[in-house]
Amino acid sequence: MSGRRADSRRNPAPASVVHSAHRETTMADNLQDRGAQDRARVNVNEPHEVRYWTEKFGVSEEDLIQAVSVVGVSADKVGEYLASKS
Repeated sequence: MSGRRADSRRNPAPASVVHSAHRETTMADNLQDRGAQDRARVNVNEPHEVRYWTEKFGVSEEDLIQAVSVVGVSADKVGEYLASKS
């Protein structure tokens, strides 16, 4: 049995398991986290995000969704695209 213990010490849990709790608390859709990560990407799958971005860019939900489908989720690129359309 002592060999078994030594193996478990040599093979710790993968980093993804060890740090999974940390990742959950910093996800972009965490309503408590409104930092840079949340503002760098446009998430059209969350109502609060759609509300924020449509107000920020002064566009409709449909225009926002179209912009994301054309240029991706980068807030800077979405903003540039929408500005070029007006």
